[in-house]
Amino acid sequence: MKHIVTAATLAVLPTTLVACNSFLNPSELSSNTNSEVIFKGKKIDLEPVLKGFPYSGFSVDPTNQVVVYLKKQGSQETLMFLDAKENGWDLEKGQVVSDIDFDSRNAWGRSYNSKDGKIYWRGDEQNDEIINLYRLDPQTREVEKLTDVPYIYGSSFNSDKTKIAFVVRLGYDEDGVSKGELRILDLETLEQTTVATDSKELSFTWTTPVWSPNEQFIALSANKDGLRTNGNIVYVDLNSEDNGLKLVTDPSAARQFPGVVDWISDSELLFTSSETGFSNIYRASIVDGSVKKETDFRQHVANSRIVEEEGGKTLWSMLSSPLGSKIEVRELKSMKVVASKTLTSDGYLTTGEGEGAIVVGGSVNSPFEMQEVTRNEGSLNIKKLAGVPQSFEEESVKCVAEAKVFPTFDKDPNTDTTRMLHGFMLSPKDPLPPEERIVAIEAFYGGGNRFFDQYQALCAAGIHVFSPSPRGSGGFSAAFQALNDKDLGGSEIIDIIYAGKFVSEELNVPENRVGVFGTSHGGYATMRLVTFPGEVNGVEAQFKWGFGTAIAGFSNIIRFFEESNIPDWVTLEAGDPETDREKLESRSPNNLAEHAFAPLLLVHGENDNRVPVIGSRDMYQKMKEAGKPVKYLEYEGEGHGLKSLENELDMYQNWFEMLEDL
Repeated sequence: MKHIVTAATLAVLPTTLVACNSFLNPSELSSNTNSEVIFKGKKIDLEPVLKGFPYSGFSVDPTNQVVVYLKKQGSQETLMFLDAKENGWDLEKGQVVSDIDFDSRNAWGRSYNSKDGKIYWRGDEQNDEIINLYRLDPQTREVEKLTDVPYIYGSSFNSDKTKIAFVVRLGYDEDGVSKGELRILDLETLEQTTVATDSKELSFTWTTPVWSPNEQFIALSANKDGLRTNGNIVYVDLNSEDNGLKLVTDPSAARQFPGVVDWISDSELLFTSSETGFSNIYRASIVDGSVKKETDFRQHVANSRIVEEEGGKTLWSMLSSPLGSKIEVRELKSMKVVASKTLTSDGYLTTGEGEGAIVVGGSVNSPFEMQEVTRNEGSLNIKKLAGVPQSFEEESVKCVAEAKVFPTFDKDPNTDTTRMLHGFMLSPKDPLPPEERIVAIEAFYGGGNRFFDQYQALCAAGIHVFSPSPRGSGGFSAAFQALNDKDLGGSEIIDIIYAGKFVSEELNVPENRVGVFGTSHGGYATMRLVTFPGEVNGVEAQFKWGFGTAIAGFSNIIRFFEESNIPDWVTLEAGDPETDREKLESRSPNNLAEHAFAPLLLVHGENDNRVPVIGSRDMYQKMKEAGKPVKYLEYEGEGHGLKSLENELDMYQNWFEMLEDL
């Protein structure tokens, strides 16, 4: 259900929502079918685009040959279970195992527990990101809520799957540093035991706790002084009376989101770290404290797994970049490379007790592919297990993607030449006439080798899409990803302006027919771009965007810090709300609404706790007060982004209406 907020309503009753006649209801979209929208006098059926490939969220257990996944069925999203031993890897033969509509909630990290035959996940009950542990019995469809906490960062089973270690976030202190605990849940008694408490010096973050083989130790990651730029690997000794966190890594080194790969033995582990500029594999001993860098990767490590092979243990790594991925296999003892394979898709590795791995992923041109990878001495063999049907390609893929590079405003210090940025140009198969051509540029996070139904919906309307990777984007070096640290709304915005200039010239489209869109950080960046005063960090740049669509964005950086469930992200990306207050206020779009020069569509889910809805409500009011063209759509029951097909259709209809007058 959609709610519309008016400026008058906000002024008097900030949390009360009323209807506004300037918006279409979903029932008004088309007299023929509820999945059609209208643009340029043409009816466009978006259901095949938005929900044409109905499957998502795959969790594969190679040992038991089981897949847990979601399937879109009509207006609902259901949980599916496939026993590949009986049915092969045919997703159509999966069984519905829950009565829950997963459009109405989050369910992350879904996994099958072969010990009790149940499915576990971390999730909420109304898209509000109050994250807890749940389990479901596929036979009875009964769901149990196993914890009652504000948020769980990550979790994992022990070796015999009778316990779960999980990391709890209990809240934040006045400086935005989280307060958390590492707990163990006994799956038979449901008794919880707190085995470690974090501190301001070492605070928990998003991490997967990993048990040692003898279950005496649990390794995980924590941030020094609450800073995401100072991530560390730590461990807890469950046999020690002192349940403090013991450091594995050098706390003085800068690194973001290091992760535990696995334990090699009861005293030695592997982890990933980006402290040298790229994510690499390190070996550490908790006996003598030694740490050794084992790889020299120049690509991002998506994930790594230890595989038991006939000749001994090997380490399999998925190396990822926007232009493709590579699987690399090393002998675990010597770390010598014994095989590698380049893939056009991006994805992640899953492994079981047998040899080889299963890769689940996709690409900018396809949403899904599941492949079995086996090693024959120095070569890797690929076998396709599942993918998208030909009918999907014909009915739902509306874009043709092409990688591009474009110049931005500054020099690359490594080459002393103009910095070049990556992006994907997605051209519609059935484009608008050249004189009517429209381009939508993704403000953040773009440039990834991923299939995105939002791109396809825009292409279905004949609109070109450009998905660039401004500074701060992942998939490149750690240094590139850190270029926008403490500079939210700064040079990253200039990069997107230069993307606009590039596209305008490349496609011969005037500026007023080029617009921006984005979700979350991208929603903020969209608001920032259409209100940009023309200079930041001493650099002048301007582009007269024709429109902006900001989804789940924040409009005031300091208020976002105060009300979001990720204040440490704000500290990393923007700076300290106390010492940098003047800068943060100057880069907050709600303070610059009077400078807006393009129509703005604001979209938000009522239950969003990551980026609270007040950011869009406030921006709407400020734009109305300044007499600027703005529309606001707020959706009941939605969280950080839209899940309901009905709501997505309504958003696109309003988006396309905004573009009619360009």
